[in-house]
Amino acid sequence: MNTKPANRSLIVLGTIICQMGLGTIYTWSLFNQPLVDKFHWGLADVATTFSITSFFLAFATLFAGKLQERFGIRNLTLCSGILVGLGLIASAHVSSLDMIYLLAGVVVGFAVGIAYISTLSNLIKWFPANKGLISGISVRRLRQRQPAVQIRQRRPDR
Repeated sequence: MNTKPANRSLIVLGTIICQMGLGTIYTWSLFNQPLVDKFHWGLADVATTFSITSFFLAFATLFAGKLQERFGIRNLTLCSGILVGLGLIASAHVSSLDMIYLLAGVVVGFAVGIAYISTLSNLIKWFPANKGLISGISVRRLRQRQPAVQIRQRRPDR
């Protein structure tokens, strides 16, 4: 493995960008009330989508290592990103709660879980002496989008 400082910096930057993109799942609560209003589903039913997403995120981590060995980190991350995007786009065009569960819950959750743990474990391999610090930096970026979206939600004039 090449451990030149410039390459390591690019690995950190790439992981942070990836983690910030994956963090979009934490904005799901913004869609709860609009979905309830449009389709007249129960709030608990709509909010269950995030629970399904979270479950499949965790479940996917069980398979990420084997998939990473087989397909490589770049291919796996690229495919996961495409799958997240397609799952979110497709879920925006359905009117069935079951399809929301399948697309936004299962598909997006699984893809985010694969990309999340693969990029994080790859980053840790590049910084074996600073595993805790580098993990903290990466994981923090996963949730960084949420506060900005919440502030904007409270202050729609901005």
